[in-house]
Amino acid sequence: MVPIDPIRNANLSRVYGQRGTGKAQTGAASASKNNPYQTTGESVATDTHIDGVTISKQSNELDQIRQQVVDSPEVDSEKVARLRELISNGEYTVDSAQVAEKILATGVLPTSR
Repeated sequence: MVPIDPIRNANLSRVYGQRGTGKAQTGAASASKNNPYQTTGESVATDTHIDGVTISKQSNELDQIRQQVVDSPEVDSEKVARLRELISNGEYTVDSAQVAEKILATGVLPTSR
């Protein structure tokens, strides 16, 4: 009789499945024991996780800024060019009272302290 190597015998049983246990194994059951990546009907996972997307606060702020740019009025290129020329020639004058009224009207500065 030939002596049986217990380490080799254990490795072979992992590769070929348990033999001589008295139970017949199905191909899927024995395959799942040999291949941990293969699933069988017995080990079907019931994952109830629902995929989703979470939008960061920064992304929301960027979307708001983009929308403000889209909603902003068109730039009057002719008016800008005319004002640049007046400023560069020193001919542009500012009515300080009118500027102050506009600043207060926008609510940028508090009206009372």
